[in-house]
Amino acid sequence: QKPDITFLQEHKLQEANLKKIEPELLEVFNRACQDEHRVIWAISTARKGYSGTVAVYRSSAGVLDTGVGEVDDVDRDEGRSVRLNLACGITV
Repeated sequence: QKPDITFLQEHKLQEANLKKIEPELLEVFNRACQDEHRVIWAISTARKGYSGTVAVYRSSAGVLDTGVGEVDDVDRDEGRSVRLNLACGITV
């Protein structure tokens, strides 16, 4: 199966790492699933190299809107969550 959405947690990356890692991650997903993908990152700004989540999703997955760190201040500062609003009415 080729997933529409994949969530990864505890990536421990910093903002500076994304320029290198994001294209590599997208290349892996695009090649493996033969479709274009996008990503949304949540990164810890409170502590370097701590926690972090990412959602990798197909461009055709029906994602209407995304967000990060919307639960509380700890969630925002530690990169604990990402949110995807889907066209089918589900929020994940």
